[in-house]
Amino acid sequence: MKILNFPFLLVATIVTLSSFYASAEITTVPYVDVNQYLGDWYQISHVPLWFEGISDCACARQRLTAASTAGVVDVLNTCTKSDGSLYTISGTASDDDSTTNAKLTVSFEGVPFKGTYWIIGLDSQYRYAVVTDKGGDALYILSRTPTLPDSLYQEAIGIAV
Repeated sequence: MKILNFPFLLVATIVTLSSFYASAEITTVPYVDVNQYLGDWYQISHVPLWFEGISDCACARQRLTAASTAGVVDVLNTCTKSDGSLYTISGTASDDDSTTNAKLTVSFEGVPFKGTYWIIGLDSQYRYAVVTDKGGDALYILSRTPTLPDSLYQEAIGIAV
């Protein structure tokens, strides 16, 4: 299991506290090319949320593929549990803002509620993405590769704060 480093814990604390004390509107990226965004994204770090349920997961990955319905993306999330087994959950993400493609509503099979997926940071070459929800409670730094060079990670952290 990956141990979060101190700078990320500091950022996570700031983001979590700011969601309680600030109601500033969250700004997403101006535009996401959906075709470039499709594919695999590896979770580099995140702020754990109570409803995620799997606390012993490592090597989390999200696979996004085009769905047959316009404005919808198929989502497959996987991770390796501490016992070596693979955990998977699938669903769909619907585009809530066709001007930017940066705000999505996510629905997973068997989960009674929907979530929001807002892209607030995106490398110009789509090497990393910073994602939150509409309330700013969630925070994920995602990468196209299982590891992210420190310079890019620091860029992503800068966006998260």
